[in-house]
Amino acid sequence: MSKPTITICIDLDLMDIVKELQSRRQFSKFIQDALRSHRHIIESESLENELSKISEQIEALNLQSDKIKSKINEVKAKEFEKESMIELELKLRELNLMKPQFEIWENLPINKRPPSWVEWNRSRLETGEKLKSLGYDFSRLKEGTN
Repeated sequence: MSKPTITICIDLDLMDIVKELQSRRQFSKFIQDALRSHRHIIESESLENELSKISEQIEALNLQSDKIKSKINEVKAKEFEKESMIELELKLRELNLMKPQFEIWENLPINKRPPSWVEWNRSRLETGEKLKSLGYDFSRLKEGTN
């Protein structure tokens, strides 16, 4: 059976032992025996190293997953905000269309106006405030009435 030849580095303080083993032609046997006796330790270290790399990859993937989940949540929040803004805009347009039927009460003092006017006005103001907090461009309301 042919054996491959390899080159190894040895510390200088071990050279006396290496020369002694070489002179008896036992250096190769000594190295092979040492490797065989440490095979399980070497395999264990190799597997631990592999496990460590896998753990690092899992951690990196978890970070990547968290970033992706965060982006998904941002996109969903923006979409919900957009849908909410559209619904609020439609509600405000609807309330503004009701203005002609409530204009007759605007000359009266506020405490003399009917509850339906108060509710309509409160709803308009609340809807406008919600739109304002979402950064709505109120010039769009004027565009829709032309």
